[in-house]
Amino acid sequence: MDTGKYDDTNGSLILFIIRLVVRVQGFVSYLVPSERRPNFTTTRGLSVSSEEFKVFISKKRARIQRNLDEDVFPMLEQWCAVAMKENHVRSVRS
Repeated sequence: MDTGKYDDTNGSLILFIIRLVVRVQGFVSYLVPSERRPNFTTTRGLSVSSEEFKVFISKKRARIQRNLDEDVFPMLEQWCAVAMKENHVRSVRS
């Protein structure tokens, strides 16, 4: 598929998957202790006390974020730019 612009055939599926990945990334970010929650050790019964798990989940979160930043968001910006240029406002609002 050409990622140069949105098409109805695959675009809706791609947008659904992007929304799902962003939600997963948000949950994974919640698992990683941060400066705001340095003593945060449990999430709904999930123990995050293992340092090995913290390192593992931090690396996975960073990978998801990098993929979103480097691949997904530029593609969405390109889709919006093409839709605006071609006056396809419906595509931009989806």
